[in-house]
Amino acid sequence: MYADDSTQYSVSSNITQLQNELQSDFDRIICWLKQNKLTLNTLKTHIMVIGTKQRTSKINQLNIVAEDKPLESVKTTKLLGIHIHKNLTWETQYARVASKLSQRIGVLKRIKPYVSGRILTMLFNAIVLPYMDYCCTVWGKCPNQGNIDRLCKLQKRAARIILNVKTSELSSRQLYKDMNWLPFSDRVDFKRATLVYKIIHNHSADALQNYFTTTQSMHQYLTRGASKGNLYLNSHNLDYYKRSLKFNGCEIWNSLPQHIREAPTIQSFKGRYLSRFFAQYTV
Repeated sequence: MYADDSTQYSVSSNITQLQNELQSDFDRIICWLKQNKLTLNTLKTHIMVIGTKQRTSKINQLNIVAEDKPLESVKTTKLLGIHIHKNLTWETQYARVASKLSQRIGVLKRIKPYVSGRILTMLFNAIVLPYMDYCCTVWGKCPNQGNIDRLCKLQKRAARIILNVKTSELSSRQLYKDMNWLPFSDRVDFKRATLVYKIIHNHSADALQNYFTTTQSMHQYLTRGASKGNLYLNSHNLDYYKRSLKFNGCEIWNSLPQHIREAPTIQSFKGRYLSRFFAQYTV
């Protein structure tokens, strides 16, 4: 028997402490597995040290042993369908998503002569959009703008197939307007804003409760941000922290008008958010 999709992690700025903690944890895991007549597949068990490029380049390979076998250290691993790089660049994840989108958009192109635009739109929502949306709140903010542009180009390619127009016939803005679509980068913002709403209103996983702090709770005096109910932005110099939900989610939330943030339900929140976004197309 095998226990799938288990993840053991430890957090430390000291590599020696990190190795000792992980080895101790693995020793206890092996003991538990033996007691429950389970087997650890060491060929599928990997180690990855996550951190900035500067920090990880100075770290020697961890020497973690399980059942007298050294575990392999990797730069990229797949967890619950998401490809995670040790420097959180998301390059592999974007390449995978782009490949899946390209394949499925090719399917739309091949069947276009035989079905209507409405059917093509339904197929896009069924076989293409899930790859764009799945966990995009985690990987959607990429340090390489080229990766984001690549997905936007694929999204526009699908729109041209559905609308049956050539590249030069409609601008990107008009494509998104006619399809009533959010560009990929804006869709990520929408998904993150929705998740922030759920967290604030206790509609998310227990692990995310108290994930955000209001500005008002951080100051004894009433500031402009506190009076608006803004979330507290913890200043940080690391770019990948600024791209995280913890930081960027606060930025997106604080930029929203009061009437959107005060929506009574998640459905009304989404409706008000999208209405505000698509209103720009009428200007």
